[in-house]
Amino acid sequence: MLKKVALVTDADQGIGIDLVKTLSKRFNGVFYFTSRDPEKGLLATAALQKIGCNVEYFHLDISDRESIIRFRDFVVQNYWGIDTLINNVAIDNGAYECESFEKSKRIVTDYYFNFVMIEELLFPLLVDNARVIYVSKQSDVSCVRNEYWHERLSMKHLREADINDFLVWYLEAIKEGMFNPADIVEDGMVAPYRVAIVALGLLVTLQRKKLQSRSICVEYFSPKWSFKNSSQLTALL
Repeated sequence: MLKKVALVTDADQGIGIDLVKTLSKRFNGVFYFTSRDPEKGLLATAALQKIGCNVEYFHLDISDRESIIRFRDFVVQNYWGIDTLINNVAIDNGAYECESFEKSKRIVTDYYFNFVMIEELLFPLLVDNARVIYVSKQSDVSCVRNEYWHERLSMKHLREADINDFLVWYLEAIKEGMFNPADIVEDGMVAPYRVAIVALGLLVTLQRKKLQSRSICVEYFSPKWSFKNSSQLTALL
């Protein structure tokens, strides 16, 4: 009988470590600890195994398409599919006011487009009744004060193309020096981060609808400080 498979992305520090410590001891199957930096990942895995966490390590850089494909192919060759996928979205409280176009683009890519790529390449491996969990702070459309985009992103039949157009609008405005801070809540404070997290929250809603027919649960979990005693998160495994 093939074992169940769970993985946590970008789990080599901070909240990622807490996730693995909490969940690997409760998951009945193979629990993969992944990171973008293989050296840090292997060191963290050894430390986790030393304290009794039943984890396996795989180098997975979610910003690198080929890296995701390598992991996908590894799962296809060795397992039935993925039962639990936990996307540990980086949580950054840095000040992103008036950022350059390049930095804004990187933030939007890290917080949104990387997870579009994860959907494309890893979601086909999800088994029926699987769980997908996004761990991140969450912002909704109320953060968008631009009247046109607030209305468009609030549509009942929202499409992924609408989300992409919103991000293109924002990045083009930054690039051309035309971004109006008043278009985002709190006069544009941490605007690139807020824009990307709003987009990710909308993507999660679309994913939930698309996977509903297969009883795949897609959840957005907003952390407080630690997961060590989080019965809410462990109940999702």
